[in-house]
Amino acid sequence: MKFIKILLIAILVFVIAGVVIAWDAGFFTSVDVQEKPMGPFTVVYESHTGDYAQAGAVQMKVYNALLEKGIETTKGFGIYLDNPETVAKAELRSQIGCIVDQPSNDLGTTIAGEFEMSLIPVKDYMVVEFPFKRQLSIFAGIIKAYPALKEYSQVHGYMQSSSMEIYDVPNEKIYYLMELKK
Repeated sequence: MKFIKILLIAILVFVIAGVVIAWDAGFFTSVDVQEKPMGPFTVVYESHTGDYAQAGAVQMKVYNALLEKGIETTKGFGIYLDNPETVAKAELRSQIGCIVDQPSNDLGTTIAGEFEMSLIPVKDYMVVEFPFKRQLSIFAGIIKAYPALKEYSQVHGYMQSSSMEIYDVPNEKIYYLMELKK
């Protein structure tokens, strides 16, 4: 009888811990889609073909290389060009890297041959803002944001397009963006 009681207490502790972790990561956060302009963004990135699950490793590669060159960034990003529901994992295309908040005039020369760089102008987007507490928040955000963006685009007659995710570390936010296109 004592063993069963200890087992039940252990199960209860694990369940409570799981709920707390899921709560903190944002799994119980409601999402709201807004339309708003965002940008401009100066981005340094690497083009990637393959499973989107590899984006984190690519982003860290870019971040570390920029840091080694004395370029500090606090925002990561990913532009996901293909829909993973319709394109094979091995063929998914993305651009992964960092947003440089205050680019120097020689940034292009500094990264030449190693990474790509571009300026994304101000555009109107469908935007979901999500809390970024830990890596698990990215997964929670994906589960919550993309269905909301899909539904919003269908209700308002927008085409679904590539998506952009911005990981704003100091402000503890993840932004999920889809450009407004009729």
